[in-house]
Amino acid sequence: MLLGELTDCIITAAPVFRVTARNVMLESKAIDSGMRVKLYVSNPVLMYYFIRYCDIGTRHHFTGPLNVSAYTFDDSTRAFTSVRLSVDAVRPLANLDEEGHVIGTTARRIRAREFDRTHRFLKMKFIVYKYVFEHINDEETVMNRGLNVETFALQLSDMYENLGNF
Repeated sequence: MLLGELTDCIITAAPVFRVTARNVMLESKAIDSGMRVKLYVSNPVLMYYFIRYCDIGTRHHFTGPLNVSAYTFDDSTRAFTSVRLSVDAVRPLANLDEEGHVIGTTARRIRAREFDRTHRFLKMKFIVYKYVFEHINDEETVMNRGLNVETFALQLSDMYENLGNF
């Protein structure tokens, strides 16, 4: 496994959530140094970062396990690549306005390993799942092929009840 690092990555597509029976995963597209990359996130804390700060055109620094595949088609001599990064750390990069002044942000560096499965982590997971549930019928935000929405709603309800037990 390779460790990938995108040092000046620009988000080119809004985050999309893939929802299965009990799991939520986030996907987004970005570009760094002319290379197109697909970003994958499964940690709720990092998903929240994407929801809050990763608008199209914003710049970020990502690290995580990297998967690169190269392939060709039978009717073409051109080589193609598929680059995928499973994000496990992110930090914002400074953005400048038209006059060259730094645009401030409240975003900060986040590493997945810094968040154990504590009450704060479970709270963040609930917030992300609630966001997904609120946008469950928006096809541009959530991909939910064959998802039983009632089951997902029950899972969300159970998560809320479990938060009260801490």
